[in-house]
Amino acid sequence: MDNTYLGVEKQGIEKGSLTRNCLTIPLIIIILSAVLRIGRKPLFFFQENHMTMKVTSLNDIVVLEPRGSLIGGQETDELKSKAKELAEKGTRKLVIDLGGVNYINSTGIGVLVGIHSTYSAAKGKVKLCSMGKGVQNVFVITKLTSVFDVEETRDAAVKGFQ
Repeated sequence: MDNTYLGVEKQGIEKGSLTRNCLTIPLIIIILSAVLRIGRKPLFFFQENHMTMKVTSLNDIVVLEPRGSLIGGQETDELKSKAKELAEKGTRKLVIDLGGVNYINSTGIGVLVGIHSTYSAAKGKVKLCSMGKGVQNVFVITKLTSVFDVEETRDAAVKGFQ
């Protein structure tokens, strides 16, 4: 049996091992995704998510407090539409308190980047605060901490505007 492929010698690949290795990576991703969902009661992959958001006005600063997961659908639409509505009403200082967000994916990140762009174009500013460890890790890995103003606490974010 020929032990070469396109002039490259095959080494150490047993029959079926490549298939096993290719299936391992998606399995690891699924497990990591499940681990990052800390705080969610029973862990089901297709669980319906309902986000509630608290809105607080402090003079000319508005604080949005999304809760749950920012993974697309109703919760991200709610955050996006509320931020857009506030920008249209003239709000230029927005704090998004992520303390109640236990999971975020690329869709949620896209919404936050869109909000940031909207406020920047209107000469406004967005600050993020109170990120949990899992959410903070996503922002560090994607280097979005260099794009957003991120504060440890809500008080620090609000004081940063004054």
